[in-house]
Amino acid sequence: VYCFGMESRKPREFISLPAASAAFDRSAGLNYAVMHNIGLTDPAPSACPPAAAVAGFSRAVCSQPGALCRVTPDRPGAFVSGMAAFKKYRLLLSPRLALDATDGTFAISWKSFVPAGRAGDCFSRLSGCSVGSFSIDLTGTDFVLDSEANVWQGENTSTDDQRVHGICGGYCGYCKLRNDRLLISTVKADAAGIGDSSTTSESKNSP
Repeated sequence: VYCFGMESRKPREFISLPAASAAFDRSAGLNYAVMHNIGLTDPAPSACPPAAAVAGFSRAVCSQPGALCRVTPDRPGAFVSGMAAFKKYRLLLSPRLALDATDGTFAISWKSFVPAGRAGDCFSRLSGCSVGSFSIDLTGTDFVLDSEANVWQGENTSTDDQRVHGICGGYCGYCKLRNDRLLISTVKADAAGIGDSSTTSESKNSP
């Protein structure tokens, strides 16, 4: 546990993430969150574009005449695109042990800060075409995820006791933690069966 702001009236606790990087690198499966605002001009194609084509989409490419993609303007309060890579998560001790997904004190952001555990896009209405993604990795810490309590309703999510990865999207759509809290426990507490099985996530997706 890393203590921050000890000389202030409101010090905060954080957990350091061994599975973190100074650079944004989704291929490493670290701790990141991405909201994309680039999408297809045809919201309901007959099939998803090849991964290579998707990787080539950019604001510059999508702004060209005749492009098959377009950039959706951000809508503050509804959908804001951006990226964040986390080095530490803020630790909340009450009412139960959790991580604050909205604290970006030790995060590197691009364009706009995206809370941990959140992902989305404006890519396509076709199921399976989502490109928004997030990853949470507590490997190397003394904490584990409450796998029964933390549930994401994305198109593709996978989790174990210390890692969760998700792909979410729509036209526009996203998934997020309910109340932006990630419930956790210590390794010893988890082994003893201490936990809360209440559902703690919600998803907002456009048709």
